[in-house]
Amino acid sequence: MTVSIVRILLVFAAFAVTTSASAEITTVDRVRVIDGRLAETLYYYENNWMVYRAAAKRAGVIRSYELLIDRNASDGEAALLLFTVYRDQQQYEAREANFTPIMNEASPSGPRLLNEVEPAEFRDVEYLGTFKTLHSPDDSP
Repeated sequence: MTVSIVRILLVFAAFAVTTSASAEITTVDRVRVIDGRLAETLYYYENNWMVYRAAAKRAGVIRSYELLIDRNASDGEAALLLFTVYRDQQQYEAREANFTPIMNEASPSGPRLLNEVEPAEFRDVEYLGTFKTLHSPDDSP
């Protein structure tokens, strides 16, 4: 598990080329699928997390987002990596205030679930950290 996380973070850092003036902030979470419930997990993130991030990007409150899957997790269960990139520290600090209305509008009755299985039954979320961009290919001339 640790090797996979380190490998992903190294790949993420490999895109660095020059010093970033924007000082982007990236949050990274790892979601471990529990008891083979990959269908419920993917449904949840595709119909909630991705929907909220797409709306946030359209509204200009995040820069970008990515949802990656690791089907070769060391514990035999699939895992997801969730990346959300904020333009700067100010945008990152406003994330709760910015996401609350987006989530309420997109899912007024709460998150969409497959087979009425609650998130605690299909996933375990591990916060990997908040990272400040030191270098980015977007800074290249």
